[in-house]
Amino acid sequence: MGKRQNFTSYTRPLTPSSVEKTRWELYLEELGLKDETAINELRRGTGAAGKIQAWVRANCRSAFVPETVLGVLGGEVVFGDLPIKEEIEDAA
Repeated sequence: MGKRQNFTSYTRPLTPSSVEKTRWELYLEELGLKDETAINELRRGTGAAGKIQAWVRANCRSAFVPETVLGVLGGEVVFGDLPIKEEIEDAA
């Protein structure tokens, strides 16, 4: 029989890894809200809606924002140089 070759294993040991929260999740924690509550606030335009809208406008290009939130805000959020609604209508 041939000689057994010893190769270095490139697999990492199975250890639990930490999951990093997105900036969106951290922001909601700061406000004391959950995703569903934030979306309801945006739909009704009450409570923290203004703060959330301002945060989304300031961070939508550099941080994860759930698609549902972007959909609720519609043309109010600028993505790139065009409002999202215009990009969607142009694609159709």
